[in-house]
Amino acid sequence: SRSRSRSRSRSRRWAIARARASEAGESADEVEVGTGRAPTRLTARALTLRVMEYTIRDAPLSVMLTLVAGAWAQTLNLGGTFALALAHAHTIPLVAAAFTLVVALWKFMCSMFVRVAVMRGSARGDDEGCDWRDLKTNAVRRATVKIATGELRGTFATCKALLTLDFRRVVSILWNSVLTIPVPYLGLIRLLDYAVAGPVLVLEQKTSGEALKRSQELMYGYRVLLMKTAFLCSTVASIMVGGVIGAFAVVVPTLPQLLLPPEVASSTTATTVGDVAQGFFSGSAFDRVWQVGSSSERSATIVLLMCGLTLSFFFTLGFRQLVYIFYKETKERYVPPPPEDPAKKNKTPLLRRLQFWRRNTEEAST
Repeated sequence: SRSRSRSRSRSRRWAIARARASEAGESADEVEVGTGRAPTRLTARALTLRVMEYTIRDAPLSVMLTLVAGAWAQTLNLGGTFALALAHAHTIPLVAAAFTLVVALWKFMCSMFVRVAVMRGSARGDDEGCDWRDLKTNAVRRATVKIATGELRGTFATCKALLTLDFRRVVSILWNSVLTIPVPYLGLIRLLDYAVAGPVLVLEQKTSGEALKRSQELMYGYRVLLMKTAFLCSTVASIMVGGVIGAFAVVVPTLPQLLLPPEVASSTTATTVGDVAQGFFSGSAFDRVWQVGSSSERSATIVLLMCGLTLSFFFTLGFRQLVYIFYKETKERYVPPPPEDPAKKNKTPLLRRLQFWRRNTEEAST
């Protein structure tokens, strides 16, 4: 029933838009903002394919942005460490803790710079009509150090507003899911409502409050579609990860046993995911490879780490592209609500209508 009501509401909005277009002398096929075509139906499969295309198209620029931002972060890290070592101040606990905190904050800000620059790069790629198949143009003309540096420098002013937006969004989600009523469904609805608030703030130059309200308007009727698309994208990512791990298990059959702790590998009980994850997060699994592993196992471990780093980069970029594509599609299909009827706006309040004795008095006086 909810899906039918959303569909009827969307149909009414399109009918209002077509009526306005006909009054203005425009074609009904040009109702969709920013395009000269009739609105097409969005599906999770089509959106997932577009996420993959946009990820491939913007990958060269995103790699260059990440490298430049990483160089900025390591400049402070290595340069500050060298300066503290020359001054013999690195042995002072308070100075070392303060420097560690400053480096962590600077690395976080560098990641915010990349986040804003990727959004603007995606929008600029659409404006320039870049094709995801044209790898030469995307890699040579758009992914240069000069362009990446200029993109990152232009994000300084936006990051403050974006941080404010993220804080307000997190507080609203927590308030609706935990503090108000402990039902995660409310927090999930709020999370979906604010999904495209970031692109709205960055690309439309709005304040944090205006971006949250605008995102809620754009996502009306598209929450379930966003959940379906995110689930489908996660499924594709899981298949890719499983394929990479399975390929390494086939090529180097002894590698999985070597990465497990000795007491777990020699036991007859079933291996749990926690046992495997503990070795990866602590680094003990890779230490065993360097100590007792063969040259082929060491080489396979290096390639596995590189594949993991590459996949994590593409998954992060794909998530950002998913948010941007939803912003673009919902913005093109958004139809402003009709103006409020003045008769309804000046309607007598309910409390006044309940005061029947006053109504009879007013009618008698008129």
